[in-house]
Amino acid sequence: SLRAWLIFFKTDFPEITFDLARVGASEMQLSLWLTWGLPSDQQFVENAIIICQLEKKVPYLVDPSGVALGWLKEYYSQNEGQVEFSSVGDESFYNVAILCVKFGKTLVVTDCEGMPSILYPLMRREVTVSGGRTMIEMGDRSVDFSDNFKLVVVSRSSEHDIALSAKGFVSPVVFNMSRDALENEILDLVVRNEIPETEERLEAVRLTEKSLRLDLIQLEDDILESLSTADGNLLENKGLLQLLKVTKDKVSGISDALLKSEEASCELFEQKDKFRS
Repeated sequence: SLRAWLIFFKTDFPEITFDLARVGASEMQLSLWLTWGLPSDQQFVENAIIICQLEKKVPYLVDPSGVALGWLKEYYSQNEGQVEFSSVGDESFYNVAILCVKFGKTLVVTDCEGMPSILYPLMRREVTVSGGRTMIEMGDRSVDFSDNFKLVVVSRSSEHDIALSAKGFVSPVVFNMSRDALENEILDLVVRNEIPETEERLEAVRLTEKSLRLDLIQLEDDILESLSTADGNLLENKGLLQLLKVTKDKVSGISDALLKSEEASCELFEQKDKFRS
């Protein structure tokens, strides 16, 4: 796995500095993840990159604190309607799972203790093709299987009760809290109790930053789309040049707003840090 490779690389080649965060995600992505509640702890960031890039294996998140699940909900909320969160204990779980499989949604199974048997066929993609239809058995039903279907499993327990026959299809991703991350969590609880107005202002700043960074991403997408569809000499395309000028002005305004937001964050964090001692 990528996690095992990282450990091997850092152990056998300590003289070489390798930062997964710098090559596995853009600065914009990392900034957004942090505004969505992902701790800045290196392990959490690396785990988030691993989850986002896993394609063939099922991510099995070990998340004792629940912090990773909070980030995951924000991450998938950007694709509204294409993800469902459900627990095996929910009465509607079976129907939710069937809909996800059939319509190619992402199914995030929460509060798992080990790996429920109903998930094994999905994990191993035990499909059959008949009459041009791809089917999979779910309980006593045959369900149409979409290639876009994805499965993510989240557990608070570090005990992995996964059958040997399924381990090759699962990639455990452990979100253990480091000492620094745990200290920050405790600090947040203290601040919410002692100076709740500071935490409220910080939350407002985070929401503002999130909105501004999403605006930047949208502007970037608009530019790329315009460049890809433009005809003829780009330097003579008045419409494109005007768009670039307007975009430049907007980016400048957003950058200034982000700078002010970051300055406000620093001031608020200084207030929080007084409680560390």
